[in-house]
Amino acid sequence: MAVTESLETALQAFKGSVEEALKSHMSHQGYIETAVEEALLSEILEFVRCIICKEATNPPIVVATCCESIIGYYQCAKTWRDSGKNTCPKCREEGFNCSTINLKGLDNFLRGVHY
Repeated sequence: MAVTESLETALQAFKGSVEEALKSHMSHQGYIETAVEEALLSEILEFVRCIICKEATNPPIVVATCCESIIGYYQCAKTWRDSGKNTCPKCREEGFNCSTINLKGLDNFLRGVHY
């Protein structure tokens, strides 16, 4: 009987250790997933940040045809252009214009993200 009780006690202790290890791993795994999601969101938001004012970009956005990059807010690009600057705010190529582009998926994403 003493051997059975000892085995039972050892199994309970082992079970507790395994449960703790699993909880710790799952908690750590959740942390990693959250960190990856936050890092990815941060990269996306940096990608769509207005090059001129450095603020979050909202639709409609201006995309430069010269460097094929998101410039940012229409109003910022218009102010840039109206101030006599004829170069792209990103690549500095001559002939910058303020054509807007509505990218439906991106517009919806930008409207839904709060940062």
